[in-house]
Amino acid sequence: MFEMVCLFTIIIMTIITGNVLRKQYKKNASVSCLPMAIAMTSSTLIGILITTWIADMVLSTISAVMVSMLLIIFLTYSLPTRMVTEALSSAFMGGMMGAMLGIMIQQYMTVCIIFFMILYLFCTVTAIAFWNKEEYPTIAKAIPKKIIVTLAISITLIGTSAFVDNIQELDINKEKMHMHQNH
Repeated sequence: MFEMVCLFTIIIMTIITGNVLRKQYKKNASVSCLPMAIAMTSSTLIGILITTWIADMVLSTISAVMVSMLLIIFLTYSLPTRMVTEALSSAFMGGMMGAMLGIMIQQYMTVCIIFFMILYLFCTVTAIAFWNKEEYPTIAKAIPKKIIVTLAISITLIGTSAFVDNIQELDINKEKMHMHQNH
């Protein structure tokens, strides 16, 4: 459940962020790298998440790259070719890195997912703030309300699902320990 909530959050944030980027496209070269930063963090997280469902390195890498590129197409649709190309390249690299990291993780998968989820959310919100900073007096006001609401809901759902999943895992481990003691 936890992994699905994280993936759903990425999809929703990608759609909302893409809408913000398209509505307020900037010709300023200093913000052209922002979709690339979002692409890298989201695709790394997607790669890690996919390895929780697909344990094979080749299949998880292929799946992570494909899912990441699909989401980046939604993010960068109607933006200049340079931004799209940079973001797709980052999605390719991030998907591969995330899948490899996910396969290598032996312990603390939930901690890793939470860390990369926080990094992704921070990167996305920061990118949007920088994207909009010219229209608003402060960076904080440059973040649209729908992003703040989505962020709050996402953090609540992610925290709750991580907690519930950990409780279920503890119960399973207790049952295994109890069964081993009885044999």
